[in-house]
Amino acid sequence: NAAHYLSLIEKVRFDQNIKGVIFKINSGGGPAGTSETIYRELKILQQQKPIVTYVENICCSGAYLIACTGKIITPQMAEVGSIGVLCAIEKIKDPKTNKREDFTIDFIFAGADKVFKNPYAAEASPEQRKKVQDQVDLDYDFFCSTVAQERNLSLDTKEKWANAQTFVGPDALELGLIDKVGGLSDAKDYARDLVKEKLEDKNTQINFIEIK
Repeated sequence: NAAHYLSLIEKVRFDQNIKGVIFKINSGGGPAGTSETIYRELKILQQQKPIVTYVENICCSGAYLIACTGKIITPQMAEVGSIGVLCAIEKIKDPKTNKREDFTIDFIFAGADKVFKNPYAAEASPEQRKKVQDQVDLDYDFFCSTVAQERNLSLDTKEKWANAQTFVGPDALELGLIDKVGGLSDAKDYARDLVKEKLEDKNTQINFIEIK
């Protein structure tokens, strides 16, 4: 529920007792507009308070865009990436039947491997495909440029990190998609260090609370 998370982000932003945030993500992605909205709100928060994103299992596609607002820590076996854009056009040949063979999906995507494993294929007219492809390409360019800026990556090498593949922790670290391979304790230590850098009294005790 995007509204719920946006409400939490606003609450955290205006709570002066909260000095930093650990944002836990386990998601394969979601709608592009929703992902961008949450990213933008977290970006405002990040300008005021340090953010550490902890990924336990998966952080892909739109979820990775969201994660880019902060430092990213994942376990070795977590999956990160799938930087690409997919538009699925679902069509029913005969609305009067629910037969599976009468249901088709047409995929328009950016990122060479975005639909690599999908068994479905269907056709749209060249004009229809071009309109949707143009929009997908615009979304893809925004996605790549945002990741490049947030992660200090070169767009010249995006074929390595923005081809819609997913990467386990060590590979993601080597590509610059995450900051550290580790667990939740590492994320807390990272967040604690970032908060202390901004505090006048470096000996201030820092406690962690969970907000849902």
